[in-house]
Amino acid sequence: MKFSQDFIDKVRESIDIVEYIQKFIQLKKRGKNFLGLCPFHNEKTPSFNVSQDKQLYYCFGCGKGGSIFNFIEEYEKIPFPEAVELIANRCGIPIPIETKNIHSFSEYDEMHEVMLYVGKIFHEQLVQTKEGKIALDYLEKRGITKETIKKFNIGYSPKSWNFFSKKIDEEKISLSIAEKCGLVRKKENSYYDYFRGRIMFPIYSITKKIVGFSARKLYDDDTMGKYINSPETLIYNKSKILFGLSHTKNFILQNEYAIVVEGNLDLITLFQEGIENVVAVSGTALTEEHLKLLSRYSKKVILAFDFDEAGINATIRSLDLFFQKNFEVGILRLKKNYDPDLFIREFGKSEFEKRLHNPISVIDFIYKLYSKGNSDLSIETKTKIVHKLLELFSKIPDDVRKNFYLKEISSQFSLSEETLKSNSQNNFITTEREVLKNKNLKITHIEKDIFYVLIEGSDDLVKYICHNLPLEEISDDGKKIFHILYEEYEDKGEIHIERILENTQDESVKKLFNEILFPKISPSKNWEKKNYRR
Repeated sequence: MKFSQDFIDKVRESIDIVEYIQKFIQLKKRGKNFLGLCPFHNEKTPSFNVSQDKQLYYCFGCGKGGSIFNFIEEYEKIPFPEAVELIANRCGIPIPIETKNIHSFSEYDEMHEVMLYVGKIFHEQLVQTKEGKIALDYLEKRGITKETIKKFNIGYSPKSWNFFSKKIDEEKISLSIAEKCGLVRKKENSYYDYFRGRIMFPIYSITKKIVGFSARKLYDDDTMGKYINSPETLIYNKSKILFGLSHTKNFILQNEYAIVVEGNLDLITLFQEGIENVVAVSGTALTEEHLKLLSRYSKKVILAFDFDEAGINATIRSLDLFFQKNFEVGILRLKKNYDPDLFIREFGKSEFEKRLHNPISVIDFIYKLYSKGNSDLSIETKTKIVHKLLELFSKIPDDVRKNFYLKEISSQFSLSEETLKSNSQNNFITTEREVLKNKNLKITHIEKDIFYVLIEGSDDLVKYICHNLPLEEISDDGKKIFHILYEEYEDKGEIHIERILENTQDESVKKLFNEILFPKISPSKNWEKKNYRR
């Protein structure tokens, strides 16, 4: 989703950054700015500044800074477009949706409204009807409490071909929109329900909007699969959604790792037991987009897939992708043919946590998989294990981590590192790194003053500096900053620093601009006496 610059400006101007940030941390007026404890790193003395005049923030401690959208990106761990959408929704500003295909905003909006309505109807059918009690009893037998059912908005779709299609028609809701949501299907001139006689688990976007459903089979005469999910739609892309992440993302941040499970009930059971840093793949193969989404919250995972043949194969397939994306990976070893849901119901939370806190390494996992419990391995089996490990670890982009794994293989199998390197498909030899793109930029105090005037000065002064600054006397890093400002001026006729901060990907540039805009100040000596807190 991409918004026009005019729309972004309109949304930004609709809210006060101080008022918004104060909902998350306590700020106190200090001179022209507001000061508080930074939410992005631990500190006892405040260094987090918010400017009401500039509508920007900056932390002198960790260097984070920017506009209100940058704050939301960092605090909520969501991409820029979703940060814009979050504020737009908060301020009641309609969102002009742009997609590759031509879709009006009303269609996109209607789909979300229909999904919200349907989620409510399915939940009511589960908890308020006689037919729904069959599904409710099943969930209770699985140990799912009413509080959990409510929290995850679990529902039930009646065992009827037209219950839902009739209901939305009576409510004057567009059946065409319902079809585009994947809720009904059309045959000749009539519609029929896609989900029938199933327990309904809503699938939420990261911003907690229902975008689809995962439906579990309940009756023996149901000839479709154990689970069927919503088809992909304008609002639901299965390769970009992880089940439950909308509810668990903050717990993953707090625990600094994620437990990755296969099924909806695996996640829900663990969450109910207080193990809340968990996400579920939910009937689809892991994709790069899934890992990109998960990496916003942590790059450390423990895989807790079903410990049957299919689950073990899924674990092996996923390892390639996790290593390609430089994740730290551990594996939870359950009893054979157990999934997390069944294991925790039979053996309890404490036994699960014992295993969770002592995950097996990838090396041990592959070793046990190939050895099949035998301690005396043939040379052929050892060779297969080593080649499989080299294949996996060669995917790691970080040469340092890669070489640590190489040393472990060398030690465990009594092989020289040179032998392992020569047999590795992608070569483990560490190469020289390119110079980091985001190196720290250095400019003189005079250059900082000049750039401050360019950002804050009058039109005449900005115009004069842009056309008369002697670039031969400016440092190389200073030239880089000047050209960014000059291009903004030439393109827009004025310099919008908030746009620059929102659009640049170079963290060193953001940091330097924030240093220019926020002259460093020190808090008063009696700061801690004033009971400031996050």
